[in-house]
Amino acid sequence: MSRISVCFIDDEETETNRFQHFMEDIFDVGVGSSIETAEENLRANHPAIRKPDLYLLDMYYSVNNISSSAQKLKELEDAKKTFLKAQTDFKNKLSDLDQTPEGGYKLADSLVKRHRRNFAFFTRKGMAEDVEKALVEKKAIAVIMKPNPNETQLRDPDLQKVYDEAFQSNVRNLERLIREAASRATWARRHEALIGTIAGFLVGVVSAVTAGLLLKVF
Repeated sequence: MSRISVCFIDDEETETNRFQHFMEDIFDVGVGSSIETAEENLRANHPAIRKPDLYLLDMYYSVNNISSSAQKLKELEDAKKTFLKAQTDFKNKLSDLDQTPEGGYKLADSLVKRHRRNFAFFTRKGMAEDVEKALVEKKAIAVIMKPNPNETQLRDPDLQKVYDEAFQSNVRNLERLIREAASRATWARRHEALIGTIAGFLVGVVSAVTAGLLLKVF
């Protein structure tokens, strides 16, 4: 398997150090708190490489590059632990109610068996690992998040009402996302026949060449 180069950009040095430590034996790695410093680090470690094959970006990246005090970082770590525990508790509760992403994945598999690959997931409960599997393994066109109510809306005890309000206020954005997903699916369907023709042509060429070689041998 060919070795690829990756630039990882993150505003936390502990994260870039961790990535470099664990991944530099697998990839040609450059890390930094900015695109420029990551590219410089890549070139310093691998002078023959000018640009990486992939830029890997931290999503929750500090735009203003504000350094945090030890106390603030401790508070962040405590909040992370609280979040991870809540996330685990939520997933366990969903599992108790037989609500897992496996059901959605089976729907996708059923469509693929029918040669229909123009699907996207629409989810409120989907987590990062679910989205990754949907896109990478199940080859979904997109993963679109159902609108969630904001903190003010959640003060209303009628949960279905606030979900309706959240959906209504996001209709235009949802329309855009669904149209984009449908456009990508349409492109794939339109070019599916062409891709099949090219593949068939290449198989034919290989077969002809192989047959010619066999005739020469025998």
